[in-house]
Amino acid sequence: MKAAKTVKITAIILIIIIIGAVWAVLAHGDKLIKTAVEKGGALALKVPVSLDSVELSIWAGSISLNGLTITNPQGYSHDNLLQCHKTSVAVDTGSLFSDKIKVSNIYLDNITVTMEQKGINQTNLQEILANIEKEDSEKPDTSTTETNDEKPAQGLIIKHLEIRNTTVKVKLLPIPGKVDTLTIKLSPIIMDDFDPDKPLTTADVSQRVIVAIAGGILEQGSELPAALIGGLGEQLGNLGNLSGQILKSGVDIGSGVLKEGEKIGSEIDKSLKGLGGLIKPKKSDKSE
Repeated sequence: MKAAKTVKITAIILIIIIIGAVWAVLAHGDKLIKTAVEKGGALALKVPVSLDSVELSIWAGSISLNGLTITNPQGYSHDNLLQCHKTSVAVDTGSLFSDKIKVSNIYLDNITVTMEQKGINQTNLQEILANIEKEDSEKPDTSTTETNDEKPAQGLIIKHLEIRNTTVKVKLLPIPGKVDTLTIKLSPIIMDDFDPDKPLTTADVSQRVIVAIAGGILEQGSELPAALIGGLGEQLGNLGNLSGQILKSGVDIGSGVLKEGEKIGSEIDKSLKGLGGLIKPKKSDKSE
């Protein structure tokens, strides 16, 4: 009798805890998600990142991120590098209370990227990629560290991420008699080769989106000045393993990068020598 009473009390306590957790997510989930995206993006890119609003529907398992803006580094005439009208996220509602949030789909839609030239072969996008390179190099190497006694950090297990309807406005240095603005419409970028055993943070996702968009520009930017394409390709190459993880077979971009580079000239070919291996890593890399 006493044991049955104990079980009943325990069940009631568990129900109260679950109700309290659900209420907390309903009441504060929007703010928590907004803070995570803004802080994670700023950490990864080293520039301010902001969201206009977040709409969380816990019952439908959906999250809408509205008005995502990535600010330009200092020294550029335009305020923003990227603006995304809407990001839709489909999640497993039950996983919101675990250390691994299961995300089936992320769609970034209606994106405007303003790529601004500063110097012959320097742009704001390259500065952001350099910030990513620096952030990635400063991460501690945990591959040989024992972490059995540490509680794993909450992360995202993503199945599919798609970037669509992306317009890139390239602001070139003013040269008399030459156009100073070019517009590129990127093909959809699809990523579905995420490692389910390696949860990602919002900072990680921010990095992958920027690198993937840079890869798309590199593939479709044959009309851009040779020096800009060369500088962008070189910066992507400097990202090493991080760029290789993103611009590989699991990303539906990049198959024509080297062909485009061959058309542009020897200067571009030189800067892109290592890029083909980053897009499709050699099989021997996995065995080393």
